[in-house]
Amino acid sequence: MENPNAHADVFVYTGEGGMQAPQDVFRVRVDPSVTTISTKAFFQRKKLVEVELSEGLVEIGECSFRYCDHSITKIIIPSSLRRINDYAFAVSLRTPIRLHDDIEIIGIAAFSGCIFTNFRVPRDP
Repeated sequence: MENPNAHADVFVYTGEGGMQAPQDVFRVRVDPSVTTISTKAFFQRKKLVEVELSEGLVEIGECSFRYCDHSITKIIIPSSLRRINDYAFAVSLRTPIRLHDDIEIIGIAAFSGCIFTNFRVPRDP
């Protein structure tokens, strides 16, 4: 019998030792101590629906959320975020997203293949 609370649990990403999320992760909260999400930390996590990126996060690594198959329908982007590296969210998001004006780098194909109804990018300084 499937656990009815299985999707209620939140995986807390601490980034320790190049940490990667479990394959069946549904909800993620990045610990406030994390400044960088490592490369491929959530790569191909096709059940991942909600992502909360905490204040203090500065960088999202290359391919961090790549190939989640448009499963992510809710994401919180903190104002501390400065760099989104190559392919970070490629083929993963299916939600409106708003990036604040202090983003310094958006890497190659960071959002390629995403499905957006609304996307706000930072203005030119």
